[in-house]
Amino acid sequence: MAVALVQSTHGAATDLAVQAARCAMTIQARWPEAQVTLATGRGVLHEQLPLGEAADRAGRLHQARAADERLREGPSAVCLDDVTAALVDAQFEVRRRDDGSFLLAGERAGADETRPLLGKPTPCVGREQELATLEVMLADCIERPGACAVVITAPPGVGKSRLRHELLRRLRARDDIEVLLGRGDPMSAGTSYGLLSQALRRLCGVVDGTEPAMQQARLLERTARHVQPAATRRIAEFLGEMCAIPFPDDANPELRAARGDPLQMSTQVSRAFIDFLRAECAAHTVLLVLEDMHWGDALTARLVDAALAELGDQPLMILALARPELAELFPRLWEKRVAQAIHLRGLNRRASERLIQQVLGSQLTSAQVSRIVEQAAGNALYLEELIRAAAEGKLDELPGALMAMLQARLVRLDTSARRVLLAASVFGETFWRGGLLALLGGAASQEVVDSGLSALLTAEVIAFQRDSRLAGEPEYRFRHALTRDAAYGLLTDEERVLGHRAAGAYWKPRASATLS
Repeated sequence: MAVALVQSTHGAATDLAVQAARCAMTIQARWPEAQVTLATGRGVLHEQLPLGEAADRAGRLHQARAADERLREGPSAVCLDDVTAALVDAQFEVRRRDDGSFLLAGERAGADETRPLLGKPTPCVGREQELATLEVMLADCIERPGACAVVITAPPGVGKSRLRHELLRRLRARDDIEVLLGRGDPMSAGTSYGLLSQALRRLCGVVDGTEPAMQQARLLERTARHVQPAATRRIAEFLGEMCAIPFPDDANPELRAARGDPLQMSTQVSRAFIDFLRAECAAHTVLLVLEDMHWGDALTARLVDAALAELGDQPLMILALARPELAELFPRLWEKRVAQAIHLRGLNRRASERLIQQVLGSQLTSAQVSRIVEQAAGNALYLEELIRAAAEGKLDELPGALMAMLQARLVRLDTSARRVLLAASVFGETFWRGGLLALLGGAASQEVVDSGLSALLTAEVIAFQRDSRLAGEPEYRFRHALTRDAAYGLLTDEERVLGHRAAGAYWKPRASATLS
């Protein structure tokens, strides 16, 4: 039995789970007779071996699978635990087995899949204003005509992909709009022209793993649809450089020369892409969707900017969706063009209640609905996981997938902030600076505690309480009860015992004084 550990302090839990799923599928493909099991959870490294709940869960699934005659004799497939299945089901086909485990059937072929909720397509709620803005901008782009861009940012789980899905669903029946969709990926982050390459390959129907000649033929065929015959070969060959579909350069000295000169290659690729878009725009409106642009690259951003400038009078709309860190990666993105920025806020209370009602009907009391809404705090992905838990009668348990999402965010905090947060979780939802110093003891100076508190305040993980229950002691609270639960879940049993012992010693004399 071999154990592979995917451990990272970067990326959301869904990103890490998707990377692990692809890794597991690669292992399964290269080693068909292997029984590959993938689990998500807390763990520690002991003598270079992973220990903890993730390893235990994977071990139990592995043993159950080894004992199952149906799985031993059937085609090989990666086995998942319920947490991993929930994290990857937006991008992978996942089948549930009778014993409660899951099988990874493969990555979804469709680019516009909606995330199912209890076996039903997730209804789009609370995004009427944003959808109206997108539809108005698209209509204006067509009527003027004129190129424009919309950049939508939001934290993970708030609903960027769901908004994109709903817009494309509404446009599906129209034959006057060509949609190109490229999706960023943490495994290929920063790859030159990564999103544009994916969008073009998908548009041309190029399938990974097919013969190079077939890929070249598909690219040539799709390019020729609207490009003039005299320019088709040149454009297709340089688009091939962008899309990792290289053509022979025997009969094309221009291509051969560009392969020896990076600057010339960049110029020729840009020219080919813009000429291709110009030909497409002459035939119909083009909507280029760049999802998860925060995993994109500078060449993509620069080329899209050039396209917006040169095709300013064409019916071209760019829709980029990304996390807030996009502003740091690409400052002033397309600011000189006709562009609008939309920061997607969390679902409001009414929209959250409507989603619960549409999925669960009248199964829950008004108090239970209110509790779920408060716990989700506007995050659509959190809300869906809580709805799943409610449907299974587990309202009092924090869903494993939700716990993993929250903990992945906490793990990305810097060391001092993370240590302070874990210590704070011992006290509950409210805590005091003096209590943190008492818990961390000699392991942390006042400077470390204050630095950690400052970072947590800036990240809006905690908030300062104006009125402290302990005289002279600054009091803080977790902004979200789920965050406290996730932080507490990162502590080992031994750390919890020691933490509560120290917290009790700190609190006992102060509690007596407070009561008196």
